[in-house]
Amino acid sequence: MLDETVGYTVGHGLFFVDGKEIGRVPCLVICQDKDSRLFTLYYCDSDWNLLGVATNYQSVDAAKHRAERIYPGSSERWVETSSRLR
Repeated sequence: MLDETVGYTVGHGLFFVDGKEIGRVPCLVICQDKDSRLFTLYYCDSDWNLLGVATNYQSVDAAKHRAERIYPGSSERWVETSSRLR
């Protein structure tokens, strides 16, 4: 979860939803795709509803790097879980 200590890069030009640059979001999630083994970065609202996705990252670190470019300070907020869907 991203709180007020996490920044936001206005005009980042890195991620768009319906033609509009995504704004500040309160929640981010990184998941490994079951079939491709790539990683997806999910942008969510405070109820964990999906606002947008960025796909095909080769690693968790690559997805975190993209998140950090849009939300400076987010790298300090990640929490690793071991949840797996079957």
